[in-house]
Amino acid sequence: MKFLPKLIITTIFLFVPMFGYSQKDYIEILKRLEQEVSRIEARIRSENDTLKVLKTQIDIIENQHLVSKSEINGSLTLVPTTLRIDGKIRISDDPFSDIIKFVSKNDTVMLTDYKEGYWIVLKGDFSGYLSEIYVNEPKQVITFKNKLKKQNSSRLSSTKQIEEKDVDSSANVSTSTNVNTYRSPASNSTIYTGPRGGRYYINSNGNKTYLKSGSSGYGGSHRSNSSYRPSRRR
Repeated sequence: MKFLPKLIITTIFLFVPMFGYSQKDYIEILKRLEQEVSRIEARIRSENDTLKVLKTQIDIIENQHLVSKSEINGSLTLVPTTLRIDGKIRISDDPFSDIIKFVSKNDTVMLTDYKEGYWIVLKGDFSGYLSEIYVNEPKQVITFKNKLKKQNSSRLSSTKQIEEKDVDSSANVSTSTNVNTYRSPASNSTIYTGPRGGRYYINSNGNKTYLKSGSSGYGGSHRSNSSYRPSRRR
């Protein structure tokens, strides 16, 4: 217990300066410290505002460069707009796809295309999909969206027509290369002519039975495709 007196003395020594301040001095010191904190906070806010302005200016310059470059190349239409809330640029229009970049409210992005509720955007060196819920859509943006929807619908319709033509062409080729048929008067069976000129009919077992040249039905000699084996010369 020898350390107890030392602890008491140390504690008293630490609190002596506090007792040395009057109530008035204490209030003045506290007020002065609070004013300093407020001043520092105001300076931080000012610096943050300046930083945001500089970032916005950088975005505008970068976007103007992209616009002028696209106008020269004639390859891309860019429409600038701002964000209404914080958002995420993703790698695809899947809401669970990887995030490329986080973007903040009032950030400027360049709209390049529209697809099923998602804008395809440029942000600096990043390009990806941004949900339309994040984007401010003034009249200019709405006009651009309607134009893109019309173009995409026309493109989809053209693609569908091409696919249908391909299917029709395939069906025509299949029909033209398919066997020719006629009905034998003697047997009342359908006689098929294959692509190489061979004639056959389908027997009761569901197999092809080939007819020899000059035969017109069951009455002629024939051979079955399922049972015929060529003789081997010895």
